[in-house]
Parts: sequence; structure tokens; C-alpha cells
Amino acid sequence: MTREPQILLTQRTVMVMIGIGSRETLARWMRRGQFPRPIKVGGGGLRWLPSDIETWLRTCAIQRDQRSQAMSSTGRTVAKAFGARRGNRHG
Repeated sequence: MTREPQILLTQRTVMVMIGIGSRETLARWMRRGQFPRPIKVGGGGLRWLPSDIETWLRTCAIQRDQRSQAMSSTGRTVAKAFGARRGNRHG
């Protein structure tokens, strides 16, 4: 069984895909374990599998949605509490 050759993404391509312009930001995220590790190729080049970047982006979107939901429900709770106190003052 033969495998299709894998397309690997360059650092520049990855930076465009995720919307950052700083190599240092990418390096910092990798040092912190916040970004997929690259594959090192000849000459010291770094490459990423498209599937790793797609998974990372999906994970970021899920985390964003979870934070948004948490903030939204917290905001409603605070608004209800504030409204109840306010209602009692003017009641």
C-alpha cells in the first residue's frame, strides 16, 4: 500500500493561516506548548502538517465559544443580581 505524499506547511504559511505576523509570537507559543510542534526538515526548516494546524484552530474556536458562553451566563447572573439590588433600592 502506497501513501500519498504529505504536504507540509511553511512557517510563513502557518502564520498567515492563523493571522499573526511575528515569528517570535509563534516561537513563544511553541515554547509554552500552546501551539503544535513542527517537523524539522533538512537545513533547519520547520514545517507543520495541515491537520495539526486545523485541529489547533478548531480547538481555539471551541475554547472561544466556551468562554463566550461562560461570560454570557455570568453576565446574565450579574445583571440579575444588579437588577434585584437596584429594584430593592427604588422599590
